[in-house]
Amino acid sequence: DDDEGWVDEVALLSENERCSTRARARLVFSHSTHHLHKLTFKILHSTTILLPAWKSILKDLKLAVRIMLHDVSTCWNSTYDMLNFALEYWKGIDAMTDTRKLGLGEYELKSNEWMLVKQLHVVLKVCDVTCDMPT
Repeated sequence: DDDEGWVDEVALLSENERCSTRARARLVFSHSTHHLHKLTFKILHSTTILLPAWKSILKDLKLAVRIMLHDVSTCWNSTYDMLNFALEYWKGIDAMTDTRKLGLGEYELKSNEWMLVKQLHVVLKVCDVTCDMPT
């Protein structure tokens, strides 16, 4: 269906292809958010090595020293808040995971994962704005 130049590519897929695509998207999303969770946890609980390194990196990047928020299953928009922070502080996150001496390379987000984080952030922002509208 072509509506103003948009094509619903999902509609062109078979049922098996749609299921497979959804499963892959969920896996990449889960992988990305899991890495952000683990990174935050490690930074917070390593008060002598990682937390000072995080603060130093943020100061070097001239970013306000803040700790990333976790998404919480009982707080529906906390995923948006976490992704919002990650996108604002992506240089600091990349610097932390790129420094071999800190041992956080396994939490590095690849460019396709950052792209997914950006896309999900846009979707969740719409939800955040919509839910803040007065009734």
